[in-house]
Amino acid sequence: MDEHENAFPMDFWAEDRSPHPWKFRPVGYLVVILSDAEEAHRALSSLVSQGFASRDVKLYTGKQILENYEVYAGRRNIADKVVGSVVSDSEGRELYLDYARQDRCAMWCASRT
Repeated sequence: MDEHENAFPMDFWAEDRSPHPWKFRPVGYLVVILSDAEEAHRALSSLVSQGFASRDVKLYTGKQILENYEVYAGRRNIADKVVGSVVSDSEGRELYLDYARQDRCAMWCASRT
């Protein structure tokens, strides 16, 4: 990964066989759900023009979110499913996926502390 980029919690690395990122409980991020890609790109441009570093803001389309989740779900084994049912924020995950199914975008903003 480029040293000028952040690793966002929802980034997906195909070569990484672990079932993250859906288990990750991110801290230090603001997530905004936007109605569509056009609105998301306007919001991103506005943040960058106001001084946010572009490496600190990441957009995910509904399609990207659903594709990542499909790969994640396909990699889960029995132990992941059992543990996940106890420790996961399933309500938050389902809300996030519902927005993705509506083709909404998620904009993640990393805090720099």
